[in-house]
Amino acid sequence: RVDGYDAVIIGSAVYSDRWVSAAKALVDRVSRSDHPPVWLFSCGPLHSSDRPVNVTSDAAHAVSVLHAIAHRTFPGRLDPEKLSVGERQIF
Repeated sequence: RVDGYDAVIIGSAVYSDRWVSAAKALVDRVSRSDHPPVWLFSCGPLHSSDRPVNVTSDAAHAVSVLHAIAHRTFPGRLDPEKLSVGERQIF
């Protein structure tokens, strides 16, 4: 429940351009009732320089249904040396 608070900040790690399921469920739950002003953040996407850095479909959905004041992205970091062989093949 978020009633009784002056503001709400919701954020999620981003994997394969998607928010984690717990964050998406929270957005859906909060959107179904009156709520204080909401700010959003995403953390962890890896982006090339020719791609927008603060737009994923889940973040856009959250902004829309919560009428969020703002959404910010904190870029991710990937150290290829720490990946397993399988992870390196995917990367």
